[in-house]
Amino acid sequence: MIIDVFRDNVIPLLNQDREEKVNYVWGDSSYIREYLSIMKKSSGTAPYRFPLIGLYSPIDEMVDSEQYEARAVVRIIIAVNTLPEYTNEQRLEISFKKVLRPLYESLFRAIEKSKCFNIPYKGLSYTYTENYTFGKRGAIDFDGKEIDEKIDAIEIKNLELTIKKLNCYAQRL
Repeated sequence: MIIDVFRDNVIPLLNQDREEKVNYVWGDSSYIREYLSIMKKSSGTAPYRFPLIGLYSPIDEMVDSEQYEARAVVRIIIAVNTLPEYTNEQRLEISFKKVLRPLYESLFRAIEKSKCFNIPYKGLSYTYTENYTFGKRGAIDFDGKEIDEKIDAIEIKNLELTIKKLNCYAQRL
């Protein structure tokens, strides 16, 4: 369900007012690496690889039929391509301040705006990491293979989301 909710609701809201649309992919790190590699090979798709929002799967969804909802803990990567010769100071200015942090803020606004999730009054809880090492050393998937381009990324881990169930009468959220 989470994959569908992101694809059908969150990402369209995120892209609604963006000039440069976000590329959305889900899967394990090997799938995401291969997906980017295939996109890079075509002149028609290469320019649209980044910025990227990747939703890592598999995702365990805990379903509570009494409450008519499902809960899941997800991991997300928000990435942009970069140059390996950049210093950390350049990465901070070019990748993080100009692209990744604003995209991160827009993503969470879209999650809230989608109305597909029960957002706690205190807000969402998760771990936020700015990863500068992928831009210098490269990102390695769980198979030990490197993505064939350098990226700067924000990683969101342990994001707890509660999905509202479909209303069985109206068949809508």
